[in-house]
Amino acid sequence: MSNTPIVWVMTQYLEDETNKPAHCSVVAKLEYDILEAELAACSAAFDRQQEQLDRHADNIDSKQAWIDRLMMEYCPEEMTSEQTAEWTRHQQPVKEELK
Repeated sequence: MSNTPIVWVMTQYLEDETNKPAHCSVVAKLEYDILEAELAACSAAFDRQQEQLDRHADNIDSKQAWIDRLMMEYCPEEMTSEQTAEWTRHQQPVKEELK
């Protein structure tokens, strides 16, 4: 975001001695608007990063579940107690129509 136009406006107001208080309030409003826009941009960027982190966490959980499932099938004796507990926690009863 370029501040060049705002800097020019601020300079014009500060050079005009006739109505200094009114000009200072306009400058303060312009500075506030700039900060508010920058805050909104930062907030949007943070939200995008959080969404990306959530997608990566879901992907990692999915891959870990796949690894645990394979280990339970092919080498259950090599699973740690934490892996076994996690695998057990995610098990669900088979529905009657699937039996």
